[in-house]
Amino acid sequence: MADHPLAELARHEAELVAMVTTTATLDELREREPFVVGKRSILAALQKALGSLEPEERRDAGARLQATRRVVEE
Repeated sequence: MADHPLAELARHEAELVAMVTTTATLDELREREPFVVGKRSILAALQKALGSLEPEERRDAGARLQATRRVVEE
């Protein structure tokens, strides 16, 4: 299970939330945005990795990933 794309999703979520909550200014948040939820984020990389999963597993993993994205964006 360690090689599953979402094996460390909870850790990634905690790191991303910490990155947002430790941001002091709006400008700093704008600078971090691509790395938190943008194309250069771990979430984007994980989304791409879901293609290697079986269809049923991909659907469940995609739902988990989207739930994490919502938490980070909030």
